[in-house]
Amino acid sequence: STQSTGDPTTMPALNSIVLDGSSNFEAVVEFVQEASGSNDIGALRELIDKCTFAQSGVFWNDIKLMSTIVSTLEGSTFGAADLTTLLPKINARRSFEQCAAKLGIYISGMYETAGDTNNAALRLTEALRQYKLEGEGNEVFEADLFYKCADFHAERGDMAECAKILSQARGMAGRNARHVLKHSALQALVNQHAGKFLVAARGYLKVAMHDDAAVRTGVICAILGVGQVGGDREAVMADYLKDPRTQGLDVSPFLEKAVNGRLFRKDAGHGTG
Repeated sequence: STQSTGDPTTMPALNSIVLDGSSNFEAVVEFVQEASGSNDIGALRELIDKCTFAQSGVFWNDIKLMSTIVSTLEGSTFGAADLTTLLPKINARRSFEQCAAKLGIYISGMYETAGDTNNAALRLTEALRQYKLEGEGNEVFEADLFYKCADFHAERGDMAECAKILSQARGMAGRNARHVLKHSALQALVNQHAGKFLVAARGYLKVAMHDDAAVRTGVICAILGVGQVGGDREAVMADYLKDPRTQGLDVSPFLEKAVNGRLFRKDAGHGTG
């Protein structure tokens, strides 16, 4: 194969590649590797255009070929921004949507590594909209993607989008104890931001069995839920009050007053209590 020197002219010409079946993808893989070595994203755009063009022929339109291209790109030196420009071109052919989704997931990981949560969330959200669950041993990986995406949106403060992702992931949560815990924690956070404090407090009780930090947040939600209707207010507050971890919290006295109905009552000589 031709060794890249950083000069695009060393690359094999795209029109010189002849495909005669799925066993002849090596030339395309070499083309992608050479384009990567030459940092020639334009060559990749031309390649993908050829794959999505109906008149190119069945071998070029083969989903196995596009899967091979995407797998090769995931090991390339192209940056996230360059790879992102390829997504609309891959999506130009409907049968390639899963390939575009997988590349989008990879790009999201690149942005996450770079600390760019906004772009990581954007790319992963778009990818999951078109990603078709494959199952068959991929269940944990796929659930991880949805909960990571929900985490991204929670970190950005976009709780509406977080709630949408959680709704999509609901059927996945029961497959893995870690996912059940993550779902409960994020759902409690969504309810907290929605002002459903008693519901959130009950959710944090589930999380608190494995996460001490959830106790304080749950207690605060239980206190804020005083006056809200439903949600088993007394039972929720009682559960927190009997948790030994609650006693050392700075908010514990307020919980005790809430349980005894004295949170907003004036105590003689002491102002409001």
